Amino acid sequence: MIGCLCLNHHAVVLLQVLGPMSDNLEAVFGNYAPRVQATYSTSPLDGLRQLAEVVDFVPGCNDILCSQYDSTAVGIAAALADAVVICLGSGKLMFILIA
Repeated sequence: MIGCLCLNHHAVVLLQVLGPMSDNLEAVFGNYAPRVQATYSTSPLDGLRQLAEVVDFVPGCNDILCSQYDSTAVGIAAALADAVVICLGSGKLMFILIA
């Protein structure tokens, strides 16, 4: 569904997608699907690529448990962006925050 986020895709040149859940279908579905079939699924990152001229992805963490957080990369990415979408979760539950 295009246009469901309150983003003017003409005004947003650089959309920054942050978080380890942004491009990880296995983690997004967690225990809710026995087997993720990429043919029938779209990651948040892939879905958001339609909303801006440039969509960049910074995971911010090395894994979904965020055992190593890269605050410098996240800070730089957020500072350069026209809009930021953050995808967080535990692998069983995902929260998408729009900043």
